[in-house]
Amino acid sequence: MRHHNPTVHLLGLIGHPIGHSVSPEMHNFWCERLQVPYRYMAFDVAPHRLSGVVPAMRTLRIRGFNVTIPHKEAIVPYLDRLEGAARILQAVNTLVHELESGTVIGYNTDPFGFTAALQSHGIQPTGVAIVLGAGGAACAVVFALLQYPLERIIVFNRTVQRAVHLVEQLAPLTHNTVLEAYAWDPDHIDRAIRRATLLVHATPLGMVPHTEVLPVQPESLHDQLTVIDLIYNPPETALLRAARLAGARTLNGLDMLIFQGARAFELWTGVRISMELIETTRKMLQTRLSSGPH
Repeated sequence: MRHHNPTVHLLGLIGHPIGHSVSPEMHNFWCERLQVPYRYMAFDVAPHRLSGVVPAMRTLRIRGFNVTIPHKEAIVPYLDRLEGAARILQAVNTLVHELESGTVIGYNTDPFGFTAALQSHGIQPTGVAIVLGAGGAACAVVFALLQYPLERIIVFNRTVQRAVHLVEQLAPLTHNTVLEAYAWDPDHIDRAIRRATLLVHATPLGMVPHTEVLPVQPESLHDQLTVIDLIYNPPETALLRAARLAGARTLNGLDMLIFQGARAFELWTGVRISMELIETTRKMLQTRLSSGPH
């Protein structure tokens, strides 16, 4: 930190736990590369302390936070207003503190991150998409997928009420796409995957340290399928490995993480992350994740 520049603004991540996040590394890499006067830190905030976050932002003049599990929905009542996707999803992953007015605004850059990841790999979803999970990430994915000419999006979740709630929440945006919610039934999921062109896994199953967990029956995977696992640690989950062996196209969650982060960074600093820097960041994080510690 340079002493001749006294106004270094603080950015950060709030979640519980936050141990394995690569967000601090990514954002600080950008701050240094682009020579902007910001630093990014991770803060483990227990749920019963959440009400103190927005007042602390005002008191300490913190410019912004990323928000991760389990606070994406719980933080909403403490904010001054929500913008764009955050308003529809009633979930945020980015807080922006307007320092002059003291206003703290909630954004959700996850749908942007998911769409940008698809675009960067030339993926144009059509036909039938399956989303496993109904939490904040799954919500953002379905919101993003509704921009595409899909015939059907099927959401499976262990707690069926959460899936139903997701579908009801996004029903006004469906246009010509059929949006359905079902309980997590391995046989039903198996049949659905055989007819699908896209499978998005948005649950923590298969994440470090439980890396051998496979959320679907591998026999259902096929070569007409694109499989996206939002997990990026490990870089190739058991699901992605099984999908690759079945001839499917595969993508992990790292690009979504980078693109949603780039959008948040732009909201805080006004500085855009170029595609060249995105590419450099991807390589840096891939190296870091493949060399462990996992």
